[in-house]
Amino acid sequence: MSSIQSTAVLLEGVRFTYPDGVEALRGVDCRVGIGERVALVGPNGSGKSTLLRLLTGLLTPAAGRVAVMGRPVIRENLVDIRRTIGYVFQDPDDQLFSSTVLDDVAFGPLHLGLDTAEVLTRVRRALEMVGLSRYERRVPQRLSAGEKSLVALATVLSYSPDVLALDEPSAALDPRHRRRVMGVLAGVGGTQLIATHDLDLAWELCGRTVLLSEGRIVADGPTRSLLSDSATLERHGLELPLLLQGGARAG
Repeated sequence: MSSIQSTAVLLEGVRFTYPDGVEALRGVDCRVGIGERVALVGPNGSGKSTLLRLLTGLLTPAAGRVAVMGRPVIRENLVDIRRTIGYVFQDPDDQLFSSTVLDDVAFGPLHLGLDTAEVLTRVRRALEMVGLSRYERRVPQRLSAGEKSLVALATVLSYSPDVLALDEPSAALDPRHRRRVMGVLAGVGGTQLIATHDLDLAWELCGRTVLLSEGRIVADGPTRSLLSDSATLERHGLELPLLLQGGARAG
């Protein structure tokens, strides 16, 4: 995007190295426009999860600039940043810590300072969006993997962030829950950055795909063009989406 006013996510020259010396990102430049739904794809260790964690301030870059909705992701902005971007962890057990589903989904709205009535309205709306309207009093730790993933998604939908950042939202889901997650993401719209190994999900949901490999962006373009390029995918340890292999589409 040419204008900073139309930019939801910005990374410029971003580098990040873990304490063990692994360089996860090596000079990443990326801009995501407001309202875009972008897939981040790449082999294990390519830097996808690291990139998302930098957007939320869970990690700090060694070099470069990170901004969300025009705000630099720096310590003094973190409260506002975390109200602006909703991050869904790959493992929902990292996100669900309360004794009931209601309490987990209410956590975000409560920290926006909303009154009780508005918090309950948002909780019920978010649970309805993910198809779990009757789960308010359920114990999150006793839910199935698919149900936990949907509750984790509801925890961020409840405070209506400007940007959704999702780390492998379809990982380990059965076909029914995968389709439900995809339906929710398609329905909520807005700006979404989805890190995924599920190239069929990327094909169906995302107009644009960014391919990361060894900490660098090696391709960035329209999803259906990039994910049809078997030579590029194979060079970076990926295969064509199942629907282009003649296999049955998952879900």
